[in-house]
Amino acid sequence: MPRDCKLCNSPIREEIEARWLNGISYRDLEAVCKEMGEDLSHTAIWRHMSEHAFCGSPEESIDFLRWWFEGGAGYVEIRPIPNRKDDRETAIKAVKARRSFTTKDFEALRDYFARGYQSPDMARCGWYFGTCLRDKPVQRTQEGRWIGGSAEDVVACPGAWADVDDHGREDDEERMAQAERVLVMLAEKGFVPSAVVRSGGGRGRHLYFKFMRPVDPETGRRIVWKLAKVLSSDLNVADVARVMRIPGSMHTRAGRIVKVTVEELRKDALYRPDELETAIDEIAEALGVDLTRTESVPSVSDGAEFTGDWKPVPAEFVEEQLPTICARFKAYVQDPNIVSEPIWHKMACLLKSMNPDSSLFHKWSEGYDMGPDKRYNWSETERKFRSSRPLAVRCSTFQELDPMSVCAACRHFQRGSSPATFVRRAYAAQLGLPGLYGAPVEADGPKMDGLPTQTTEEALHANGGTRVAAGAEDWVEAPEDVIVHEPVAWTEDLSEAPEDNTNWSEQPFTNRTAREWARAKKWHFVYIDEEKGKEHLLLRRMATTIKKDFNLQYFFQSCYYYDGTIYTTPTDDGEDEAVIRDFILEALETLKPTWATWSRAEEIKRMLINNVQRDKDHSVESIRVHEVWNTEPLVPFANGLLDMSDPFDHDWRVYDFSPKHRINWKLTIPFFENWHRTPKSWTLAMKDAEVDVLDFFRTTFPDDETRRSILEFLGYCLCRWDQSEECYAILYGPGQNGKSTLLGMLAKAFGVYAVTESVQSLERNRFASACLTRAAIDIVPDMAGTGIEDTSFLKGWIGNDVVRAERKFKASFEFKPQTKLIYGANELPPTKDPTHGYFRRILLYPMMERFKRQGPGWVERLRTPEALSYMCYLGLLHYRQMRREGRNITESKEMLREKDFYWRANDLVKAAIDEGIIELGKDYSVPRDLLQKAMEIYAKETGRKYPGAAKLLERLRNYAPHKIDYSRPRWKGGRIHVWTGVRLGEAGRSLLVSREVVNLDRRTLEYITLPVTEAYARERNLEDVESLENGELPKGDLQ
Repeated sequence: MPRDCKLCNSPIREEIEARWLNGISYRDLEAVCKEMGEDLSHTAIWRHMSEHAFCGSPEESIDFLRWWFEGGAGYVEIRPIPNRKDDRETAIKAVKARRSFTTKDFEALRDYFARGYQSPDMARCGWYFGTCLRDKPVQRTQEGRWIGGSAEDVVACPGAWADVDDHGREDDEERMAQAERVLVMLAEKGFVPSAVVRSGGGRGRHLYFKFMRPVDPETGRRIVWKLAKVLSSDLNVADVARVMRIPGSMHTRAGRIVKVTVEELRKDALYRPDELETAIDEIAEALGVDLTRTESVPSVSDGAEFTGDWKPVPAEFVEEQLPTICARFKAYVQDPNIVSEPIWHKMACLLKSMNPDSSLFHKWSEGYDMGPDKRYNWSETERKFRSSRPLAVRCSTFQELDPMSVCAACRHFQRGSSPATFVRRAYAAQLGLPGLYGAPVEADGPKMDGLPTQTTEEALHANGGTRVAAGAEDWVEAPEDVIVHEPVAWTEDLSEAPEDNTNWSEQPFTNRTAREWARAKKWHFVYIDEEKGKEHLLLRRMATTIKKDFNLQYFFQSCYYYDGTIYTTPTDDGEDEAVIRDFILEALETLKPTWATWSRAEEIKRMLINNVQRDKDHSVESIRVHEVWNTEPLVPFANGLLDMSDPFDHDWRVYDFSPKHRINWKLTIPFFENWHRTPKSWTLAMKDAEVDVLDFFRTTFPDDETRRSILEFLGYCLCRWDQSEECYAILYGPGQNGKSTLLGMLAKAFGVYAVTESVQSLERNRFASACLTRAAIDIVPDMAGTGIEDTSFLKGWIGNDVVRAERKFKASFEFKPQTKLIYGANELPPTKDPTHGYFRRILLYPMMERFKRQGPGWVERLRTPEALSYMCYLGLLHYRQMRREGRNITESKEMLREKDFYWRANDLVKAAIDEGIIELGKDYSVPRDLLQKAMEIYAKETGRKYPGAAKLLERLRNYAPHKIDYSRPRWKGGRIHVWTGVRLGEAGRSLLVSREVVNLDRRTLEYITLPVTEAYARERNLEDVESLENGELPKGDLQ
């Protein structure tokens, strides 16, 4: 509880919060506080409500949802619901905040919950989640219906649930006692709740029994109903479209703020649904509970929409129009004797959905007369009507119960809707209103979190809530702005559309292609309403068609498309979405200019990217990209793919590009197949290129072995699928040696797939590694001379380890790099990592030969397509030879010598070994203090820092081919530290120690120098100095 918040510590806190929840303004609350003796400003009250009162936990909510839906795949509905039905303002905001999330996208809920839980605007809402998985997100159709939130959209039920609560009725105590008895009996049979959630401030609890595997909706509904019945709890929860309060959210309905918490969670408590149902049946039989369902419960597959809170249509209009619109009802009205009992019940539901008055139902039932005891009865008819729920029963349900040929030919039947829908639409048209008459609809407007709206089916049934607050019905969308998310049944034969034999996946993803594709594919996502003669665009169908036709791919948080040669995406973050949006706008412009709106293109783009991202055939996890992309032995040149699969193949074949090859990079230059043939087949430009390139490499790398090594490395850089060498290159020279020229040639050849990120940048900038996800090579012409503090990232990058990358404002991800590194340096950067594991990965190319400045145009001649192509040919030629011989990249003597100098410059211990200060041998031994003293003197003479005894021993063990041991033998009653396997070398024994000595006779301070061994012997009172010099210990003095 914050100490600086007066209201948090005030006794009137609950009263103020309750009044705020009832809609009292902050300034009015300030006056109330003063009346109660508390001096609180309206600003302080606002701060308390926005920062302290709403302390919902997004992490707790996400953890619970991830556990409940684990093992299932589909959409999860999140639905905020206003606490009061008359709160119109909150109802509108709640409608805009509803969403559907996939089970793969729970992390997206974190920001969504954080904004919603802390928003004072949403504090007057309860937060609920759909207990079952849906097959589609909640959306609004053209007819004004909401789909994705009803029972027919449920595809899987993760478990059983129950709502045990006291509702302030007389039988509360009896019901709660019944629930306690049943839970005890279930526990005795081995069924304890997997989770118990405290839903509010009273005794209310939500119980969850998770199944081992999700079951079908009908099985889940049956088990949930039986559980509710035997627990004597709320039977309305026995609906697979049911929503329950989300743990971690805030419960504010009772006039005070209470957190919905998980009291018990047993993640391992998973049950077989058949066994749980059997246990419930046995308990019900023991307690005498009748599990026979007597109420009329709509089937999961009915798909009828609850319309009890819709405005009624006048009965006279229904009586006149329903038989006119629907030939089936015309037949039922003319001859009531053909109406069966199930059809009679569905008629009652349908009529009640349009008007709650039973008079029309009686009028159409009066003619029923099938003989004795089978005639119209007013009481029975009234009872049937009252027991029916107001459901807009669909035409398909009537057709299934009573097949009629007239329905198959009816244009209304083809739309898969309900007769009530068409009656309401006709009455709205008569009044000059758009859409469906009486249907609660939402307003377009700003979203709470800036995300695209994905609203849900609102029906909570009569006792569970309302579709939208009273007075919100006047928020109506214009018909021309309605977005069609789901296709309605086609009204024309697609076989009549022109045949399209184009393989669109091979076409470049450009605006020109968009125009051609839109004209060819129009009838796959555009349908004509024959009644109105109007074309309608099916957004989701269009998005799906684009994904399949153009084989879009998603990885590294970007969408890749085929450009006619390779899969590519813009280099700037977010530009991939701009390219897709432009493509969609161009296609819409081709179809109908009025359709080409920014908002519509954004909606299609969002659907498209989400669809691609969820499709396993079109997306790859970042950690697995290296297993799928750029794995084939093909080098993508500008004119085709060079096959490098067989190192013994002397042919150099270039194949055509194809989208079947998962390649997302390409060189900017062509490959000339004539390179491996005789020069007679070369052009003049090719002959000049050969002379220029060979002259450049012979000048900059005069040593044959070094020149062969750099060409092997260049070939290795071109083979992106090969990461086996685990090395990176440094071109080292004082200047004017050709480093920048060579690196410039490589940058020209690789184009946009070459980036510049230094080792220091990769080490210190957490966003730098994300730039290398799409790059084939990292080229740094001038390596910074600043020290490399931590080499772990660099070793992991070139060692085929998993690396973490992050883009700004996006989640981090892990991947395995496919990027080669080559740097230029005038001075080699110091490093704190002198280990063999780091230095073995360096290919150090000394470039010490300065050459005279060439004439003008020399650098341009080295960057012509022919010159760069020949350089690549030489590199691949040497790479093939290296692989034929089964070896690694060559390291010449010159390279090893320079690397040894670099290594010694960064490691005092290696320098001491190389210069003879220290010698290694199995039979050698030396006192630790003597070796330390010698190393301290050597470090001081060379101007370097002594690493300390622990580091010294560690590095000696790394360099020694044998074991270096440590012991503490006795010497003159004490202990002495001794290292075996090492001794002072001749250069080490010649190190001198300077000492200050007082000459008592002359009373002066004199300086003397002694060999380090003699100085150590004097300190330890040893007489056998010769043994120390030979790497032995004075055995007579040791025990």
